[in-house]
Parts: sequence; C-alpha cells; structure tokens
Amino acid sequence: MRNHDLYKQLKAVCKGLPASKLKDLPWQRAAELLGRRDFTATFFANAKRLLLEERQHEEDETEMHRLRDVLLSKYPDAEFERERVEGRLCIHVWPRGKPKEITE
Repeated sequence: MRNHDLYKQLKAVCKGLPASKLKDLPWQRAAELLGRRDFTATFFANAKRLLLEERQHEEDETEMHRLRDVLLSKYPDAEFERERVEGRLCIHVWPRGKPKEITE
C-alpha cells in the first residue's frame, strides 16, 4: 500500500492536514484534491487509515520531544519511558531518575 502511486499522491496532498482533519476527510474531497476518481472507497479507507497512523506517530513524536525539553529544563535528571496502552501514547516520567527497583 505504501508503495502505491495513489497512496503517495494522497500523502503528498494531505501533508499539511492535522490528524483530526484527515480523519474526517471524505472520499469525494480526496477525489477532488487528487483530480481523479479511479480508486475505490475501500482503497481510500485503507490509505487514510495508514496515513492517520503515520500522522499520529509524527504528532506523538513532536509532543514527546516538546514535553521532554520542558521537563528536562526543570528536572535535569529526569528519565522517560513511553508505551502505548489501548492505542494511546503513555509517557512515564521520573523527575529524579528511574527508581532502581524498576530498572532491575
């Protein structure tokens, strides 16, 4: 899917859209943006799902770095761990360093 020309075009057209706008993008609007209608609604739904995953990952990374910078300015010894719980990004922060009982 990621190597498909239409997917690449859709990704380029939707580059500036935040995940929230991309999620609500209808097939008809995508067809207008692409200037073509030779793709199925199923293809579009799958492509949009992949684009949303990529966009969400990019947004998560940006937020993680911003949070890390703010916390490190206040707590220079802070340590961070991230994970996904039920599809949501969770960040564990230890302002004074990770406790030894967790690291062992």
